[in-house]
Parts: sequence; structure tokens; C-alpha cells
Amino acid sequence: GDDGRVRFYLDRIDVSDPARPRRLTAINIPGSPVWYDPGAARLVTVDYQREERAATGWDDCYGVAGWGYDSWYDYETGVCARLTRSLNLLEVDGDRAVLLDRLEFTEQRLRDVRVTGERVFVGTEVRDWYYWYGDTIDGTDPRPELLTFTGLQGGALELRDEVRMSTPGTWLHAARGTTAY
Repeated sequence: GDDGRVRFYLDRIDVSDPARPRRLTAINIPGSPVWYDPGAARLVTVDYQREERAATGWDDCYGVAGWGYDSWYDYETGVCARLTRSLNLLEVDGDRAVLLDRLEFTEQRLRDVRVTGERVFVGTEVRDWYYWYGDTIDGTDPRPELLTFTGLQGGALELRDEVRMSTPGTWLHAARGTTAY
């Protein structure tokens, strides 16, 4: 619609008869699907939340609001906006998805997500790391963190470990079992 919102769906296809695949009812889900385990009926998604604040200009949007490079200012409306992300764990139950857990990332930017049957690996970054010229940004270490969560099957994501990566440009590329690369 005109309100700027979008919807995401999990499309399902029944291929029990390969000669006649059958489209099943799509399930509305919160965000982009990242991982799905049909045997356990678990789904991990990344959702997006738009925040808006009135501002007098770009400097006001960026500085006073405390928002970084992931914000933007609309000169016509006088609105400062930014996008934050959340990590969601869902159970697929018939023709619906039930939210089991939601982790919001407001202070750090959720950047990478890799999921195995045993772990959820999340790469985060400090919002303004690309302005980094020394050891810290306003006292904050600019290197991304790798967060490791368990609890996929139990229905509640639990932080198991946090590891500071070696440089601000380090990315999470892949995961297998209990190991992230």
C-alpha cells in the first residue's frame, strides 16, 4: 500500500507426487526467511522496523537523533528515518507461523545471519564503524561482534557466546554445525 509497509510470505509446494506439484497456501511471516527446518517446523526470519522522527535537517537527523549512516532525511517532509532489524524464531503450525522469540538490534546493526540446525550465528557492527580512524568510536570498539545463539528447537533463542572480530571489515560468511566462518 501507500503506507510503505510490505508483507513477506513463506511459499510452500507439495511435491509428494512429483508429476503433479501442488502449491499450498502461502504463510504470512514477519520478515525475510533466513532458514527453515520442515522436520522441526522452525523458521528464522529477519524483520525490518522503520522509525521516524521530526528533524530540521540532515545534521539534526544524524547528530541530535543519534542515528548513524543507516538513517536518511527527507527534505520535503522534514522527517528523519532509519531502519532497524530484528531476528525472529517461528514455529510453522499448519497454515500459520507462530512467533516464538524476537531479538531486536537497536544499538548495533544486525548485518549477517547464518543458521545451522544447532546454532544461529549473527554478525553485528557498530553503526558508524566506517568513520573509524583510531582504536574506538566515541569510546566504542568498532569491530563487529559474532553472537552465537542456541535454543532453536526449544523455542527461545539464548545467547551462548560473543566474540569480537579482528577488524571492522570482518564478515560472517558461512556456518556449519557449531562453527562459523
